Amino acid sequence: MKKPKKIIAIICARKNSKGLRHKNLKKLNGKPLIFHTIKAAKNTKKIKDIYVSTDSIEIAKIAKRFGAKVPFLRPKKLATDNIKTDQVLKHALLKIENEIDEKMDYVVYLQITEPLRPKNIITKCINKILSHKLDTVFAAKPYKKNIWFKKKNQFKRLNHFEEHGLPRQKKKLLFREDTGVACVSKAKIIRSGSRMGKKVDIITYDHEFDYIDIHNKNDLLIANFIFKKKLFKNS
Repeated sequence: MKKPKKIIAIICARKNSKGLRHKNLKKLNGKPLIFHTIKAAKNTKKIKDIYVSTDSIEIAKIAKRFGAKVPFLRPKKLATDNIKTDQVLKHALLKIENEIDEKMDYVVYLQITEPLRPKNIITKCINKILSHKLDTVFAAKPYKKNIWFKKKNQFKRLNHFEEHGLPRQKKKLLFREDTGVACVSKAKIIRSGSRMGKKVDIITYDHEFDYIDIHNKNDLLIANFIFKKKLFKNS
């Protein structure tokens, strides 16, 4: 009989936020924003433990109240605007493994600001990576808009030029990377300092509305409206 894989979730929640002060503790549907992501992880049976990486004593207390573990506070040098999430995840994983004296197999990364997760999206990502030879599986939304980028002061179309003017249904799909909704990687990838490996696959999802990434007051108002009107089927 195969030993079950050791899978943990790591949620990053620093204290400061320029767009919306104390956003991780703002109320969404009557609960602090961080609650919804911890709950999503708790509802995922294959996740062994949920850890929160934070530099805030207040966030740590609330995270623990909702069932997450916070065995350490994140150092200030890893809680600035210029620090990449990949660095925070690596630091957290190494600290956790050292604390419990055990190596993990997989890490589930979830972002607090993307609480409107489709039902079972985390489980689907975990099942996919466990059943295939992959480094990373993450959530992504199919996207058919025309995408442009700027190179040497000139705007260029990312989509194939011949698709210009075609009906949306006939355009080739692009996929918007939404790792904050759900991202599962082998622990060795996280230890190396990267969130994603080379061998990746995605789990697509779609809402009747576009997803919400909460970074300002209007984002929070819209998310609360969605909950109030029961537009979110997983609420």
